[in-house]
Amino acid sequence: MQAFIGQNGQLEHVRFVDGTQIPRVGGFATPKFLQSVPFAERLGCEMTASGGIKTDGKWRPEIPGLYIAGDASDMAPSQVVIAAADGSKTAMSVNLDLTEEDFTIRRSALRANYRYKIPLISSQ
Repeated sequence: MQAFIGQNGQLEHVRFVDGTQIPRVGGFATPKFLQSVPFAERLGCEMTASGGIKTDGKWRPEIPGLYIAGDASDMAPSQVVIAAADGSKTAMSVNLDLTEEDFTIRRSALRANYRYKIPLISSQ
C-alpha cells in the first residue's frame, strides 16, 4: 500500500505502489512494532512477525539465561496489565529454572560424594 485516500477523516480509496486504486470505506491494518532498543537483535534473538522477541512459552528465547516479558515478548495487545502479568509469569520461570539448576548441582554433588562410599542404608 502506498496511501489511504479520503476526506474529513473518512477512508474512500486505497492506493497501491503500482498506482492502482480501489474504493474502500473501512479496513483493518496490523502494524509491525519495533523494539525501542535493538538489544535483542544484537544478542541474536529471533523476532516474531509482530516485532516481539520469540520465546519458548516459558518466556525464554534461545539464549540461555535470558528471559523476556511484557511488550518485548509479544507486541500485541500493548497493555500495562498484560505486561505486568507477563512479568509475573517470567519471574516464575526464572525461579523454576534456578530451582532446577540448584537441584541438578546438588544431585550431582551427592552422586559424586557417594561414588566411593558405602551408603548407610542398604537396599537388601
